[in-house]
Amino acid sequence: MKPNVHLICNAHLDPVWQWRWTEGCSEALMTFGTAVRLLEEFPELIFNHNEAILYQWVKEYDPGLFRKIQQLVEQERWFIAGGWFLQPDLNLPPIENLLRNIKMGREFFRNEFGSAPKVAYNFDSFGHPGTLPGILLDHGYELYIHQRPEKEHLNLPASLYNWTGTDGRIIPGYRIEIGLYHNERHNITQRMQEATDLAIRLGRDVALFWGLGDHGGGATRQDLIQIREFSASESRVTFVHSTPDRFLEAIRPLIPTLPIKEGSLQRVFTGCYTSLSRIKRKALETSAAALQSESLVQHLPADANPNLASQTLSDIWRDILFNDFHDILPGTCIAPAEQDALELYGRAAENIRRLNLELINRINRNVKSLQAHIPVTVFQSIPGLNHIPVEFECMSDYRPLWEGEWVLQLFDR
Repeated sequence: MKPNVHLICNAHLDPVWQWRWTEGCSEALMTFGTAVRLLEEFPELIFNHNEAILYQWVKEYDPGLFRKIQQLVEQERWFIAGGWFLQPDLNLPPIENLLRNIKMGREFFRNEFGSAPKVAYNFDSFGHPGTLPGILLDHGYELYIHQRPEKEHLNLPASLYNWTGTDGRIIPGYRIEIGLYHNERHNITQRMQEATDLAIRLGRDVALFWGLGDHGGGATRQDLIQIREFSASESRVTFVHSTPDRFLEAIRPLIPTLPIKEGSLQRVFTGCYTSLSRIKRKALETSAAALQSESLVQHLPADANPNLASQTLSDIWRDILFNDFHDILPGTCIAPAEQDALELYGRAAENIRRLNLELINRINRNVKSLQAHIPVTVFQSIPGLNHIPVEFECMSDYRPLWEGEWVLQLFDR
């Protein structure tokens, strides 16, 4: 039986890199609009795309285009791939951030498209921790596709392998083995020839990711015409327009016998982990503050509205997770994009301060013994710590006390 070459059309689109997020947003609208037109013109084409943030921008700025995409997803012409909020750096953010990235993305795609992809991918991240296999399995994934680290940076037993995480659980992994996650202009036939040779040599299906990318782009009319011509002339393999999930089903019988790779997949571009330190510092501060706000929500009075802070917290985490993107947090973006990221952390921090003020005041209303004229509330948000130093500055009276003593009265809730 002839092996298949799975043509997985996508348009890798970094929301931020050598451009700012506003340009990334505009490119998402253009790329998705072009994909819709080409899907109408070429009935064999299937378009794949991930990253909920891009779809959210389309929904906000071009609702008509968003509805067309929903229809194409229902018709199985447009496939929701990956399913994360975006493709983040995986080494710097806390695991909590990654869990939210996956959860936020999967919830969006389930609610808007009824989609739950089985294949996760994070093509461009500079390394992948050994905790990731277990996390992926917990969220229903059955295959992980990546590009980096490439062959010159990491020796894998094979491009298709079983990845054993630090907890001992295993998920199949696939490092892109034909070119990159995209093709260049005018080289689609070269990539198809490479895919043909590889499929024949390995005697199994292979995946060819194609479509212009980095600054979006995707399929072109010229590439699609050349794909038709090459497919008709090559009889040793079958070219099929496909999706990551269909590729998973094709290689599923091979999974039990795949070679093993244990531990993390590391690492490339190590210099980025010390660059743009202001972003890295704000990332830690803001994520920790957001978690503290969530702990305050858990201590609201029983009669408080349970949805009081849900939308605000969702907006806060959306800002934080956006900056976890693999070209922002590691520090590989341009200076204006760095400033945008710092301002986004500033917006999240201000929203956290406002939310905390509201939450603390609601909690204080329930503290009947609070008799102080000017109260200072110290809230213990870290379970298990009994004695920790607390330092604060405050006014001790309505007017400055120029002489005499002042009294600090403590109330223990």
